[in-house]
Amino acid sequence: MRPPEIAVLVPCLDEAATVGQVVDDFRKYIPQARIVVADNGSTDETNKIAKSHGAQVICETRPGKGHAVCRMFADVEADFYVLVDGDGTYDASAAPEMLQLAIRQSMDMVNGKRVTEGDSTGGEYRSGHRFGNETLTNAFRKLFSLDITDALTGYRVMSKRFIKSFPGRSTGFEIETDLNVHAALTGANYCEVPTKYISRPSSSPSKLNTYKDGWRISMRLFKLFRDFKPESAFWMFAIPWFAFAAIATIPIFIEYLETGLVPRFPTLIMAAAAFIIGINLVAAGWVISRIAQVRTEELRLSYLATPAYSAEP
Repeated sequence: MRPPEIAVLVPCLDEAATVGQVVDDFRKYIPQARIVVADNGSTDETNKIAKSHGAQVICETRPGKGHAVCRMFADVEADFYVLVDGDGTYDASAAPEMLQLAIRQSMDMVNGKRVTEGDSTGGEYRSGHRFGNETLTNAFRKLFSLDITDALTGYRVMSKRFIKSFPGRSTGFEIETDLNVHAALTGANYCEVPTKYISRPSSSPSKLNTYKDGWRISMRLFKLFRDFKPESAFWMFAIPWFAFAAIATIPIFIEYLETGLVPRFPTLIMAAAAFIIGINLVAAGWVISRIAQVRTEELRLSYLATPAYSAEP
């Protein structure tokens, strides 16, 4: 029987206060794993501390968590990948259970659903982050029919076929958004496991800006919706134009029935133009939806091209 090759991927930016403990914790619970830290341009001792604790360090100079994660996806070979932030907020003891689900039930993505101890508004999970996560999670559920409750968790176990078919276009914190959409488009198997979420130490401030990064993630979600569900997206764009055309035309039509005259030609011309714009948007959505279907099929074929893990040698 061939044991699975496991890699723990840890993207880091100035996490000297926590990265050593993260490496030690995951080595304790997954002793057979290869631990890789992606140093994303740290100005502290992150690189040195990670190496001193036995981790392999990859330096990614392009700023942004997405760049660091995609670099590790490209460079590291394994059967299963554990992706975890280097801030020490995720519970390493949950990793064996998540891996077992991935291995025994052929799951391509197992998400660590964050659960705080005690009061649900605990300080370890800021209210702004919680609200943004819930909002975006609901959007994922509606737009891509994803049955998940924590869309932006940074703690995941993923299969090789899932990782190696991932396009890797993310640059920042929207990496989690892209991973979720990739699961939806490829038809990958996924599930969630509750995991304890731990407070960051005061010496390790969060790099996530609630409003700036929340806006970037929202825009990324919108662009993915536009690109991969264009028929629905372009109908949304067209509805305001159709509504304007209807609102402008109805009074003119009623006046024509009553008097036989059309005195407001400029308004009628504007309404006709709005209707034509709406029709063009709908037609564009139909055309682009075919292109999107081809792209989705290519993603699925890329996903299937990588064999699933088998314990047989």
